[in-house]
Amino acid sequence: MTELAIPSEYEGSLCEIKTTENTLIATGKIEKINRSGVKIKDRHNDMNMLPYGQSLKINVFNTKLGFRAFVGSVYTSSKGELYLTDVVSLIEHERRNSFRVDVNMNTKIRYTQNSYEPRSGVADIILRDISLNGIKFTSRNQLGRLTVIDIEIDIGKRKPISLQYKIVRIIGEGRGLTTYGCEYISDSNNSKSNDALCSYLFKKQHQFLNRK
Repeated sequence: MTELAIPSEYEGSLCEIKTTENTLIATGKIEKINRSGVKIKDRHNDMNMLPYGQSLKINVFNTKLGFRAFVGSVYTSSKGELYLTDVVSLIEHERRNSFRVDVNMNTKIRYTQNSYEPRSGVADIILRDISLNGIKFTSRNQLGRLTVIDIEIDIGKRKPISLQYKIVRIIGEGRGLTTYGCEYISDSNNSKSNDALCSYLFKKQHQFLNRK
């Protein structure tokens, strides 16, 4: 029996629709997953009409189940619906290609260093960008890889949302500032903040596509 490219539990998840060159072309929601393919709906009914057989990359986000990515071929395409066949799951590193929102936000983090001499503290940072999978920030503080940070991010709600990340890359230094790349740490007990961030970024994606 043929296995599903992604589990059926991902039905209802938000997703990004990209070309195989990682150009964002639409956003939507996974409506149906079966052994024939995957159906994606767009409630705004403003997806581009795509040619039969075009290969697409889909990034799927679910705060409880985690990130998944797959490629597939266009079978049918309309303004409000896309159906993909020949669906194949992609490897984990594809998550780095998810849509990012540029920001320039001064804020603070609480951190716990994971090293031979663990230490914790508070640091001033400049948040540079946000995606569904991570953030990038600069700071004058020297922080090591695998350092866990807690941050509050203002996304226009009544109060900032609290999220947790892990430093996975030290990108570079300049003018006394070090740039860090962080990976989001999923927390099923923090689903409201997760969902709020997801909604915020997909709203930004829709605005970005409308401007294009």
